[in-house]
Amino acid sequence: MRTFAIVKYTFATIVVALLLGAAFWYQSVRSFAASASVAEGTVVRFRRSDVYNPVVNFTTADGQQIEYTSSGGGNPPSYSRGDRVLVLYAPSEPRHAIIKDFFSLWGGPTILAVLGGVFVLFGGGVLVATRHTTVVKAKVQRVELNTRLSKNGRHPFRIVSHWRNPTTSELHVFRSPNLWFDPSDYLTDDEITVFIHTRIHRWRRWPRRLSCVRRHLGRRRPRRLHVGQSGQRCEGRAEGQGESEAVVAP
Repeated sequence: MRTFAIVKYTFATIVVALLLGAAFWYQSVRSFAASASVAEGTVVRFRRSDVYNPVVNFTTADGQQIEYTSSGGGNPPSYSRGDRVLVLYAPSEPRHAIIKDFFSLWGGPTILAVLGGVFVLFGGGVLVATRHTTVVKAKVQRVELNTRLSKNGRHPFRIVSHWRNPTTSELHVFRSPNLWFDPSDYLTDDEITVFIHTRIHRWRRWPRRLSCVRRHLGRRRPRRLHVGQSGQRCEGRAEGQGESEAVVAP
């Protein structure tokens, strides 16, 4: 649970940093464009590193000849030698100039805003998916064979664990999905992580399980449902509060 909280807050910090960076960058460019003077310049050559950065020559309003290298470049280059471009420059510091095109002006803020939006969408999806999920540490009881299921003469293994709700003191028993190998050697600790889904909301994804879910939810006392990985059987126990689906992390 602590790990999930750390990831969540780290994710939120990244999103806030990206969106604030985009906002400050946008405001800085907007203020510069509002106070800048405009001149017509010529691309005289290119300075190549990983990309081709155009070198632009232009004349200020008071007659100064200025040559500056644009920070925006591309491979292949966006301009050709001899192209005429409009340049925005600060009257008090003419070498502080930007070619007047969308990418040179707004490319940086746009990229940060898009990245921030992607992180927001991804993080929102994760939060929605885990909104009704509780993570607990359950005590491992044993590894059992699921004799109800057989494939090629073999029965799958299941990890059986239990957890006592500290609020209600009720004992909850969990069984993992079917495993086609003996997990005993991998259980180095006496505890295992269990994800408890407190609301069953995927009936459309599991049409074969729908009748089983309805049968349990139709009873007077709410049941904890555990659906095996094979999708062939459904088990219900009169333990716990409300409808829930428990999944033991393999």
